[in-house]
Amino acid sequence: RLAKPNQDTVTPEPIALRNNLSLAADLLRTDPDEEILDYLSGFIAGLAKSTSDARLAELADQVHDLRLEQDPVPYALDLAAALDSFAKQLQAV
Repeated sequence: RLAKPNQDTVTPEPIALRNNLSLAADLLRTDPDEEILDYLSGFIAGLAKSTSDARLAELADQVHDLRLEQDPVPYALDLAAALDSFAKQLQAV
């Protein structure tokens, strides 16, 4: 017999979430290739899901869409700044 899935709500630890967002922002600043962008979009989407945050989900979609850009660097830098801003808002809480 299979056990029922745990229905507990998971609350992310703010320091770990800030660190994860900072890591994602740093990777966006490294002139990421398609593989890194795929990883980051999934990583940020996972953070968005675990925090139930629509703003992070939108950022994950924007990172995914960077793959379509001829020159993604300027957009990647903008998204890195957005992630940094998001992380700083968490610090204020």
